[in-house]
Amino acid sequence: MPLRWLVFAWLACAAVLARAETPPIRAGELAADGRLVMGRFVADLRDPEGKLRIEEAADPSRPYAALTAERPNFGYEQAHHWLRFTIDGRGITEPLVLVVGLSTIDLVEFYQPRPGGGYTVQRAGDRIPWSARPVPHRHHVFVIDDPGAMPRQFHLRVASTNTLTVPLTLWTRSAFERHERGAQLAFGLFYGLIAALFLYNLVLYVSLRDLAYLWYVAYTGTFGLALFTLDGYAFEHLWPHNVWWANHALGTFFCLAILFAGLFAREFLGSRARFPRADRVMVVTITSAGLLALCSATGRLLEYGEVMRLLSFIAPLGAALTLWLGVRAMIGGFAPARYFLLAWSALLGFVVLGALRNFALVPQTTLTEYGLHVGLAADVLLLSTALAARIRAMQTGLIAAQSRHLEATRQHQSALESRARELADANQELEAFSHTVAHDLRAPLRAIDNFAHLLEEEHRERLPESGRRDLDAISRNARRMATLVDGLLEYARLGRVAPAEEAVSMRGLVDAVIQEILSPQRAVIEIGALPTVLGDALLLKQVWANLIGNALKFSAGAPAPLVRVEAAVTGAEVVFSVADNGVGFDPTYASKLFGMFQRLHAAGEFEGTGVGLAIVKRIVERHGGRVWGASPEAAGACFRFALPIARLVTGAQAKA
Repeated sequence: MPLRWLVFAWLACAAVLARAETPPIRAGELAADGRLVMGRFVADLRDPEGKLRIEEAADPSRPYAALTAERPNFGYEQAHHWLRFTIDGRGITEPLVLVVGLSTIDLVEFYQPRPGGGYTVQRAGDRIPWSARPVPHRHHVFVIDDPGAMPRQFHLRVASTNTLTVPLTLWTRSAFERHERGAQLAFGLFYGLIAALFLYNLVLYVSLRDLAYLWYVAYTGTFGLALFTLDGYAFEHLWPHNVWWANHALGTFFCLAILFAGLFAREFLGSRARFPRADRVMVVTITSAGLLALCSATGRLLEYGEVMRLLSFIAPLGAALTLWLGVRAMIGGFAPARYFLLAWSALLGFVVLGALRNFALVPQTTLTEYGLHVGLAADVLLLSTALAARIRAMQTGLIAAQSRHLEATRQHQSALESRARELADANQELEAFSHTVAHDLRAPLRAIDNFAHLLEEEHRERLPESGRRDLDAISRNARRMATLVDGLLEYARLGRVAPAEEAVSMRGLVDAVIQEILSPQRAVIEIGALPTVLGDALLLKQVWANLIGNALKFSAGAPAPLVRVEAAVTGAEVVFSVADNGVGFDPTYASKLFGMFQRLHAAGEFEGTGVGLAIVKRIVERHGGRVWGASPEAAGACFRFALPIARLVTGAQAKA
């Protein structure tokens, strides 16, 4: 029995304490700067269904509970809360201003007692248009014109789908106006700094095309917009008539800020390559933030309050992971990670400082009141410094790599030049040797041919038919050998003599070649328009002679031999072609066409030495051009050589 009475006594005491009246606010409670943080002077009544009227809420029997926190925080809940406080106006000589210092509260109703009974109600909150606010201010502001000569009881009704924090401050009007002038200047400097860093780094991104700058700009912009919304300026200046968006913008921008912060950290720290496992966790965090931003911006899938609750879990996870990645990168020797860690530590430090102030664990100062703003300013400044350090590190690495590359290139170029000199010397020696050998072979070959003729003339009657055939073979092969030697000498001479530079009419050269070549009377030669070029007339005539001669030779067996000579300007080249309808050649062996002594047909089929096309190639290359051949399936062959367009002589140049 005694135990039961003790329990009843304890419950009765608890009920009395719960209904204990809070002390009234008197003139002496206002600080020297004219302000009072009202937490300990306020009592709270929870209204779960939000159905109480002011007359019911003002009933003295209602179980109001005295608050102890300077900034009442009711967390995430759907219930309405009635807040009650008493003002003893004796000694207060000017109107008072009540400020609810959180702009994102959905509903704020302020009830002032009228002298004759009843209440005057003023409404604010981000669920009503901006123009309907009793005082046009970024926060929810109510003016108490007459504090009264006796204690009066006031009531506030608040509700929100977001976290319900109700920072109540009472000001004298003059002190409030002074404070607002200073606050406007401070906020102007802060948002000016954020805008300047945003634009500066946006210009850097446009110039550098570095994704780290893009994510930094996006992070700075979205976090800045989140604070602009939290401070109430966005509703005032950007969307004063869009109540729905005013109630969803804060969550959207904070989610986007987390998304872009994660993308920036991945790009800046290179976590995909350095820390692949942690990077996958970061990707999950980023994706979650993006989905929450989508839900908040559209109002689909999740309620706004649910978005904010999930954001409360994702934000600390992303912050911890980002710090861990920064520490790992710094330990791994990535120097710019030091600035990165300082930036995030500064932001998180001021966030923690603000939370401690909310729980009255640190005093209310300008630094603690605007800790999130100071933290973001320090964060973006240090991150900008980190980006600059990253660029410097990349430039240093690039310069070192370029130096190594240049040194390797110089060594390689020196080796190539040495090799080129050796090859040039060897070529000169080979050409000199070829010239000497060819020159020394000409006399014995002439002697063989002459003696064969003498034997045939003096002893024709006594030689049998077989002997005359042998002497004829000796003479024929000696002459063929002499022709090869002449070709070899010509080829060697081309390597020693520089081509002349004069205006050469290609049509004139072709006409001269056709007159000199003995061709079958039935062959048809079609000549298109041929330009004038700069070059060596004798050498270019040799090119035409060899190409046209080959075309006539290999098309001689055709029913109606046809040779076409044409020219065309193609890109940066003038391309000349000689085509025939002869036997053609196997394209498989096209690469051998321009080699010395290379033949694709047996000597018995077509006469020749295999030197002509090699001479063509050398002459064309000495003029800075190139040569190639093709054999279409319809039979015949087409040989082309191209000279640089710079060698084309225009009409004015030809007259000059």
